[in-house]
Amino acid sequence: MSKTSNTGYTNISFDVSRNRFRCEMRVGGVSRTARVTTIEEALIVREQWSAERALLIQEAGGSTSAVKVSKSSPSIEIIYKECTVSFD
Repeated sequence: MSKTSNTGYTNISFDVSRNRFRCEMRVGGVSRTARVTTIEEALIVREQWSAERALLIQEAGGSTSAVKVSKSSPSIEIIYKECTVSFD
């Protein structure tokens, strides 16, 4: 049973102190939080995370307990490249 938020959407609430919509989900055993300015953006984030979670569950053979994301392998990668900065 999921708790109803102040927006009426599951996993999406409005953070009054930041004046932002907050989407929170657990995907692969990792908590994720996104803060966006519109409810439409929050719905897009939630759908993307839901699809990712469904794929992880499918790859684990339907077992949610077998789905874990390794914290040693980051979900983003920072690539350092040489660049030139010019000032006027």
